Amino acid sequence: TDNTQEALILFERGISGTLPDELFSFDALQSMNLAHNEISGTILPLSQAPLIEMYLNSNKFSGTIPPDVIVPTLEDLHVSSNELSGTIPIDVPEAPPLQFLVLHTNKISGTLPPEVMDLPLNVLDLVQNSISGTIPPQVGKLSQLDFLDFSDMMLSGTIPASFINVPASTCLLSGNPELGCVEGPVEPVSFCSAAAAAVPCRPPPSPAPALPAPSPPAVPPPLEQVVTFDVNCVDGNVGDDNVGRRLQQSG
Repeated sequence: TDNTQEALILFERGISGTLPDELFSFDALQSMNLAHNEISGTILPLSQAPLIEMYLNSNKFSGTIPPDVIVPTLEDLHVSSNELSGTIPIDVPEAPPLQFLVLHTNKISGTLPPEVMDLPLNVLDLVQNSISGTIPPQVGKLSQLDFLDFSDMMLSGTIPASFINVPASTCLLSGNPELGCVEGPVEPVSFCSAAAAAVPCRPPPSPAPALPAPSPPAVPPPLEQVVTFDVNCVDGNVGDDNVGRRLQQSG
């Protein structure tokens, strides 16, 4: 294997199975495009390659995205339409010049890392994942963003006011039933402010219905309504003849 190779382009070649480890050991690799194949297995770290762009989208990769994939030189990361899980892997000492972060249609979970908002992103596409939690207020720092898609996830809470400052020409938030509107009035002067204004405000949860007061204890009826005697004082007998005889015997 030539470790000095700078580009690996195998786009839409019908490749299946897993990749040999050697493909991730190119020391000079700058471009990797393996998109639109049937490749499975996990994504491996790329050692010290000065990678600029990685296209692994539309395959069958699983497992997590290793943090080492996001090298300090990386500008484009496209791993959408796979079976990837775990969290968004922004954990590098030096923030890369990442412009395209395309992770849509996977099984990625966790929350939105505030560190993502420090990247010089043009595209942030996370649609159809299981990302939850709130939108961090640092989202307003995405001053170069042109495309943002946070739809069909599990976001909650209110939209931070800084969101309306995002200059993206495409801005999508639909499909987050637990997401609430921006607090205060919003003028739809941009695509992101219009998207925020379209999110309905969630009413506060209704208090639980009060339980009915317990019924007061029943008052027992008067004794005379409980015990009654039928006294028949006819011919000196009390009740019937049998009762009279029993009284005579007991006397």
